[in-house]
Parts: sequence; C-alpha cells; structure tokens
Amino acid sequence: MKRVIITSVYPRHIEYIKFIERYYEISHVFCEQKEQNDIKFSKLEKHFFKSNIDDINANITSVECGKINSNDIKEQITKINPDIILTFGCSILKKDIFEIPKLGCVNIHTGIVQLFRGVDSCYWAIYSDQPQAIGVTLHYVNKSIDAGNVLIQSRTNNLVADDTPHSIFFKTCQTGFELLSDNLVKIERQGIKGRQLNKKGHLFLKKHMSKNIMNTINYMCSNTIKRYIKFKDQYDSRTKLIY
Repeated sequence: MKRVIITSVYPRHIEYIKFIERYYEISHVFCEQKEQNDIKFSKLEKHFFKSNIDDINANITSVECGKINSNDIKEQITKINPDIILTFGCSILKKDIFEIPKLGCVNIHTGIVQLFRGVDSCYWAIYSDQPQAIGVTLHYVNKSIDAGNVLIQSRTNNLVADDTPHSIFFKTCQTGFELLSDNLVKIERQGIKGRQLNKKGHLFLKKHMSKNIMNTINYMCSNTIKRYIKFKDQYDSRTKLIY
C-alpha cells in the first residue's frame, strides 16, 4: 500500500507524520511551508508536541507556500502512484492532486463538519456555546471545503476543566491522529465511500477571527468546558456524530 502524506511543518504536523508512521509505512511526505506569527501559540505547541522532523523515516519534500498544487508537485505525486493520500493542515488541494490516489484523499478536520468547517472550528464551537462540536472529522477531500463524504467522527478526548482554547485544539489534533490510525486499515481494505453530508456546517475562514473574538473565546472557555463536562450527555445529544 503506497501512502502519501501532505501536511505542513509545525510541531503538530510533525507529530502527525510520526504518529502515523508508528503503525503504517509511508511512501513520501510533502511538507508545505506556512507562516506562524502567534508566538504564544507556537510556544505552547512546542510544549505539547515533542516530535522532531529528524525522527521521520519517510522521504520528505519541502513545498514552498502556495505551491502545493503546482505541476512539479503533481508530477512527483503521480510518479509515486499512491493508493491513498492523507492530509492534515495543508492548503486546499485542487482536483488534479486529490484525484491522483486510487482510494481517494482523506483529511483530518479538527471540527464536527455538520456545525463548523474551515479553520478554528474548536474555537468557534466555544464561542457559539456548542462544546459538543469540539471534535474531529475524517472525510474525503473533494472540491468543497471540509464537506466531502464523511468516514468517521469523534469528540475530543480528555477535556478537563482547566483546558485553554489552545490546549483544546492540540487535544483535538491528537484525537484526529488516533482516529485515523485506528481506522485507516478499514478504510483501505473496505474502500469505504463514507456518508454524504445532509447539512454543511458554517464555513469559517482566517479573516473571520479577530483579536476581540479570540479574547472572548479565552474568557468563555473555562465556564463552557466546566458546563460541558457536567452536562455532557445533554450537549452531545444535540449533535449526532457520523460513524
């Protein structure tokens, strides 16, 4: 089975590669260069995710920001002839890329797509007082944004009362790695088509997040999570997950 990973270069992405490599052989990794200007976030991320890029066994190609859909990358992936592409944290892929693998392209979205798509889904779940939407979706990549057929979902593991928005995001990433690792063999062997979304969640882009909104999310977080832990069954019943 030829597997290609397309991801980015930050600690959570390196941890993703390393986590999947523990259980599966990876033919090649494409790491897209991206800017990260939030120093506080970066410091917390390095504390949470310890993997080093030097520990990766697979061959790695560094991809200039904005070039993931270039002809050069397309040719490289085509030459590898992967059975499946696994994505996490990369830019939106064009059809020329995501249609290359025989079994499709599977993405980890750190959100529950019936409610939130795009970026910062965990944060918007807190802001909207919908903590039952703090979770992960494995889905096929298509021309939409986080709206391809859904394979499986999970709410984020191990939330505690003193979690911050950033620690919740990191735990959600970790939950996604575990969910993919646990289900990849099934996806590959059974050729699961997934379930089409009947309702697409709200699409949030980077431009929708502001400093004031993030401050509100930080202020709301503790009480929201405490309330969610206390009334988890009631919250979760509002949004059924796709299995």
